[in-house]
Amino acid sequence: MNGSGEITNLSEARIGVFVCHCGSNIAGYLDCEELVEYAAALPGVVYAKDNLYTCSEPGIAQIKAAIKEHGLTRVVVASCSPRTHMPLFKSACAEAGLNPYLFEMANIRDQCSWVHMHERDAARVKAMDLIRMAVAKAALLEPLEDIEASLVRKSLVLGGGVAGLSAASALADVGVGVLLVEREAELGGLVRRLNRIGPSNEMASDLLAPLIEQVEGASNVRLGNIDSRALAKLPVVLMVHKNRHMDEFDQLEHIEDTLAQIHDGYLAPGTRVKPFFRHSSGHGASPRNNVSGFLLPQRIGT
Repeated sequence: MNGSGEITNLSEARIGVFVCHCGSNIAGYLDCEELVEYAAALPGVVYAKDNLYTCSEPGIAQIKAAIKEHGLTRVVVASCSPRTHMPLFKSACAEAGLNPYLFEMANIRDQCSWVHMHERDAARVKAMDLIRMAVAKAALLEPLEDIEASLVRKSLVLGGGVAGLSAASALADVGVGVLLVEREAELGGLVRRLNRIGPSNEMASDLLAPLIEQVEGASNVRLGNIDSRALAKLPVVLMVHKNRHMDEFDQLEHIEDTLAQIHDGYLAPGTRVKPFFRHSSGHGASPRNNVSGFLLPQRIGT
């Protein structure tokens, strides 16, 4: 450890494994003592222990004590869901001087004892597999540090179809400034050309009208044409690769040149969908062919 109590010698993976009974939720279906014996024999494991409730105050205290007493450089807890308890265990590691990103978790409750309560032999084997995989992953973990970054609450949404309108509306609702650009004269994209939408048989206009009204009425949404000079004034970080969706726009070169000058914001590509047409099957191969895409009957229906 250094002077501040942080563990600095991390080159050797000294792994501690803690198997939780979770009352009877796990121990009622799995032999936790057997799992501890199995874990103790895995490569890199120097300490293994079972707890009635690892997330309890005594359980957390045991993790902290083991890190210091046994020089643990990695910690694995085999218990319940990482979604609910991983932050607690990572905090315990940090309080004991271990980088919290050197922690790994195996979910042997939700993924084993609960779902395989009537297949105990299979559950036992699976629990061992989960613990073995968690230990193997823990050995490869490296310390990380949290970073902070400034955030510009502005965004660019490309395309004014349903996807673009939905993105613009969602961003505006959380207070993000939006520039929505569309190459057509009207918003709505491909759906604007449809009559009804399956399977509900809803009118396409009934879907679009509220979205367009909401976006046009939002005070923090600006609308622009694709060649709008307003693009050059909007901070945006290009978070997507150049792909075939972006080349839908006629003035792609202008957009790319403009985006090269933009930074510190969001880009939401909502470029339009193309109707699928299987030319390889002969559709449209001759003037006599009477097979058409789905947009023709949609337009006739209007």
